Amino acid sequence: MRKHLLMAGLTVTNLYYSQTVLLDENFESYPDFTIANMGQWGLLDLDQLNTTTTIGGDPAPPVNWVATWPNAGQKMAYQIFNFSQSNATNDFTGATGDIRNFNPRSGQKYAACWAGQMVQSFQGNNDWLITPVVMLGASGNQISMYLKTLSSSYGDERFQIGVYVGSGNPTSAANFTIINALPYQQVPQNANIDNNWRNFTYNLDAYSGQAIRVGIRCITQEASALLVDDVKITTTGTLNTSDDASRREVEIYPNPASNVLKIKTDKNVIKVDIYGMDAKLITSADGKILNISMLPSGKYFLKILLSDSTKITKQFIKK
Repeated sequence: MRKHLLMAGLTVTNLYYSQTVLLDENFESYPDFTIANMGQWGLLDLDQLNTTTTIGGDPAPPVNWVATWPNAGQKMAYQIFNFSQSNATNDFTGATGDIRNFNPRSGQKYAACWAGQMVQSFQGNNDWLITPVVMLGASGNQISMYLKTLSSSYGDERFQIGVYVGSGNPTSAANFTIINALPYQQVPQNANIDNNWRNFTYNLDAYSGQAIRVGIRCITQEASALLVDDVKITTTGTLNTSDDASRREVEIYPNPASNVLKIKTDKNVIKVDIYGMDAKLITSADGKILNISMLPSGKYFLKILLSDSTKITKQFIKK
């Protein structure tokens, strides 16, 4: 997974005004065809349907062919799909039963939500792919993603985008607030195929300064597969800090540090939260002397709450 912060050539002191990439995901780092092991991404299979395995439209075999890749046909929310390691084939004309395009947008892999088998139910898919926790800035927050309808022979895939506030693990659709146009959006595709990846972008400023997770919900009925690639969350605002004057009144040293990090300020320090670069809370402490010996080497953020209720964010490096 590519998940990192970009400084855009700026120093730490002006980090707060550059564009920051909070999440940058292309799904290349996860095991081929896994339906569970996706790092900090969450999965919710709320329909509990077995998934489509026969691809090729209505003609009888041998035109139809059956998927033989791992976990094909299993109950799942999403699967990491590697076209190059599967027995799937593209068909841009429909000669083998349907038109389909398995090509990724970048790299070799993407997340695929396969259509549920409607022999069990006509309820359609209800599957969620949920981002890791990200902490949004004060403004300029957005999520961008590329989606594709696998086959133009079965109509456009339908989806919703939901926001979960907090760093927990949502368990139902009711935990999310839907932010796309209601009741759902569709992923348009062309019969003559142009790789069909479509970019969708959503503003997240309604949740500025908060820790959130974003869910991509597949709700298609009797279609092929919704494909997801290159998901990115960015912010151009401050990372939950106060003004410049307040930041200058608080110093951290030494930086980089090996075992102990100290906070210099005239005010009392009520609480300090330490976050990784993935915006995940690692630990909390109080006081002006922090033991960081247990942290792996790398970059981190401190979220400092002072006695006057001022909140300051500082970045440090653990050697």
